[in-house]
Amino acid sequence: MKLENFTWFLEKQSCLITMINNLSPKSEVHAGQPVKITELVVPSVVKNGSVDSVVLDCVYEFDVSNLEGLVVTWYFEDLHRPVYQWIPPNKPQDLGKFKDRLDLNYTASSDPNEKYRALRILNPTTDLHGEYSCRVSTFDAEDARSATMIVYAPATSFNFSHSKPSMDSVNVSCTAGGIYPRPTLSIYRYPNKRNRSEYKLENIKWTEERTQNGAYEISLSSLVEDQSLRQESMFECELLIPGTGYILKRKMVYFHTSARPVLVHLASKLEVGMQSYFPPGGVR
Repeated sequence: MKLENFTWFLEKQSCLITMINNLSPKSEVHAGQPVKITELVVPSVVKNGSVDSVVLDCVYEFDVSNLEGLVVTWYFEDLHRPVYQWIPPNKPQDLGKFKDRLDLNYTASSDPNEKYRALRILNPTTDLHGEYSCRVSTFDAEDARSATMIVYAPATSFNFSHSKPSMDSVNVSCTAGGIYPRPTLSIYRYPNKRNRSEYKLENIKWTEERTQNGAYEISLSSLVEDQSLRQESMFECELLIPGTGYILKRKMVYFHTSARPVLVHLASKLEVGMQSYFPPGGVR
């Protein structure tokens, strides 16, 4: 089964693979605690090019009598370089790498002290994969939280093949390309189709390259002696992107006898975890 035959769809335009990071229960603001972040809402997983925008929300509570000098700042990867800053009553600013990549008119609340607390990123792509931090500060106090958003690109190629360097051995090879971030690639051998106990192949040869756009091209191969196999053995290659639920598997059955070995490919299996995400309600 060709990889391109697999389809990906979204139930709604705003739907994407996600989880909500760092959710904390609401709490009251006490004396000496003029501002406190109560929730950092960040899409955990986003498929490259699948949505027109994502919203990262920094929810905070505050003492209205002690809000002088309120500043909301967002950072990406580097805590010394802000990518977004809002100083009420001014309009927010997009900075650095996020210049012209944000919707500066997006509002998360009608409260003038929370109006522009959220970050609405337009057309998120893999270069925006990483750790996001929100800092809310006043002249008297500050609070900060961080969470990671994975922006992944599925594999554009995924192949599992074999070769016979000798009559007594088989070389199994698995390759994947056009994928981001760095995936894990593993080859397993099953003693037979009925016994599903996994045996991860050893003596693995691994090669890895990065393309100009940052995607990974990975190849994995292993030489297996026929004498270590049963007459009928199943091999499986598993490709996954950690933390995303994205998994691809290809399997093949290898027969070896005194006659010429025979290889039979089984249908590939695609497993992709998906959870709907809807941006926080906002006043536009």
